[in-house]
Amino acid sequence: MGLTYTDIVLTNNEDKGAFKRGFIREDEVRSVQIRALVDSGALTLVIPQSVCLELGLTIEEFRMAYMANGTREEIPVTSAVDVRWNNRTTVVNAIVTGEQPLLGAIPMEGLDVVIDPAKQALVPHPDSPDVPHLVLMGMPKREG
Repeated sequence: MGLTYTDIVLTNNEDKGAFKRGFIREDEVRSVQIRALVDSGALTLVIPQSVCLELGLTIEEFRMAYMANGTREEIPVTSAVDVRWNNRTTVVNAIVTGEQPLLGAIPMEGLDVVIDPAKQALVPHPDSPDVPHLVLMGMPKREG
């Protein structure tokens, strides 16, 4: 089994709101397509500083994080980012560190997607292939 990468579109969620309220034109909404490593063992969306700057995201706070190499580091957390994969979207805050964009478990849950290890690809959750679902309280009981 190897690494899984996928293309996602990130959009500044504040820009989307400003467009909806008529403050900016649609072509002023900042958005970028990136190739991200998919890692269900990581928690959230990780983006490099260059992507943060391109999207014009605001740093909302700093948090201590445990890095993959075992060190602790204070890292910036951005304002809301709209994450789009195919016909699915979710909104999360991003962590700004490193050079490799990473799609973690929280945005994967919001997108309702899973990793298919045989295909080394991100795929819609098998229980909701057409429309993403949310689980609001525990896991639903399966029939049968």
